[in-house]
Amino acid sequence: MKIRQYLTAFGILFLSIAIFKFTYLFASTIWRADLYYYMEFARTMLDGGVLYKDFGCSHPPFGYLEFYWIAKIFGYDNFYFAARACGNAIHLFTAFIVYLSCEKLYGFKKGIFYSVFFVILTSSDSGFWPNNIPLTFMLPMFAAFYFIIKDQFKPSATSWLFFGFFVSCATMISTNVVFYALMVPFISIAINGRDIKKILRDSVIAFSGFMIPIIGMAIYFYLRNALSDWYFWNIIWGSIYGTYKPWYVRIGHLFLGVFKSWAILPVFAISIYAFVKAVRNRKILKPEHFAFIAAAFITAILSKLIMNKPVSRYNLYMIPGLFFVVVFVFEISKGNLKKALISVSLIVLMISTLLVNINAWRHPHHIGFFADRAELREAIMNTVPADKTIFVWDTGYEIYYETKRKRSKNSFFSPSEFLDRSRLWKDQKYKGTEAMWSRFLSEFTANPPDYLIDYTYNFDSTDWEPKDGKRENIHKVCYDKFYSFVAENYKEILRTPKQGRILQRISK
Repeated sequence: MKIRQYLTAFGILFLSIAIFKFTYLFASTIWRADLYYYMEFARTMLDGGVLYKDFGCSHPPFGYLEFYWIAKIFGYDNFYFAARACGNAIHLFTAFIVYLSCEKLYGFKKGIFYSVFFVILTSSDSGFWPNNIPLTFMLPMFAAFYFIIKDQFKPSATSWLFFGFFVSCATMISTNVVFYALMVPFISIAINGRDIKKILRDSVIAFSGFMIPIIGMAIYFYLRNALSDWYFWNIIWGSIYGTYKPWYVRIGHLFLGVFKSWAILPVFAISIYAFVKAVRNRKILKPEHFAFIAAAFITAILSKLIMNKPVSRYNLYMIPGLFFVVVFVFEISKGNLKKALISVSLIVLMISTLLVNINAWRHPHHIGFFADRAELREAIMNTVPADKTIFVWDTGYEIYYETKRKRSKNSFFSPSEFLDRSRLWKDQKYKGTEAMWSRFLSEFTANPPDYLIDYTYNFDSTDWEPKDGKRENIHKVCYDKFYSFVAENYKEILRTPKQGRILQRISK
């Protein structure tokens, strides 16, 4: 009976993903320029390189390793479709775990209803679609939630171990979701009261599970002599990049981000209502159930609050926690209130889904930057021999992948991401500026690329916030060293109107 129900649920969810992510699969070749980072890492690893040692980025390793295996299994040249198809598969299996959790709580029919609701919710904004960090982390995070839910919010030792393990896997995709680990003491205190030994036992077991993926990756990087590189990128640079905007800006971005994804506004509002409702009825609810609702809401908000941009895709960081909070209030509401909450949520989500799908077919995501640099890409392929290396000033975007020209051997893929961000360096009082630039310059001068691609025509500022884009202090000193090296060692050989120029290294 159970197997039949599982197959039925999986089939319904497969059909739901096929319908709601059809546009994502076929309307555009790529939906996020960030994915070129992942493609470039995959190429680095296929060529024998090591993440963080030969390719640097602040993101944790699991997302990159996913793209390596996509390239390994489906082929590097097939990335566009393979990445989208694998993204849909991740979405499908996440939805199935949602079904398993809801089926444990509310039965077969409601399990299907709420899991389909999850698919609609997470398809309602085109920013939610791509196979990158916000989509991918949900698979292990919902798996972690399942191990709390399956025991009716009273996890066994084994469940705590798996909860810690899957939260760690999610954290190894996106560091900010580590806040979900705080659910352990919330729930353990609710179950065990003041029994410190049992609370510590639960926490130690969950922490042991949490450490398994981290220790595994530490061994992996140690054996490849890249442990310090992993630390540099994920801890040193990650802390610099992740903390350069003040707390009040982050709170503003939390709400601005929700308003930008207006389809989830009802769900966000209902989650706040559900939290308040749970607090007011905490004496009626079982302690562990109340603790789960409260912890899920608080940790969900914290996971989003730490992010420093109000972009729509970051809202997905709240979904694992807020989803179960919203389902909770759906279940305890009665009559017309229940109908109104569900109906308003679904109507708004469906309207948004329809609009974003129409817009996606009318304006495929890749068309803009593909057309903007078409002449430049053609010039690179005609000018730069296939066995020569390049380095792109500003962000590489599609240049490396589309031209099939390899990077020079240095770990900085994007100047605008890691080097030339005047606003970031000013806000941080130039903490880390010299360390980042020194690392770059030592690698760049030791392994200079054969050709440079310069979008700006004079290595101009690539800051995302140009009003603060003036280079000053140690930032200017470091940049001037780079500019002098280029001036002495490269000559311009070709430029395209409004797209960029090509410089060739001078033979000496």
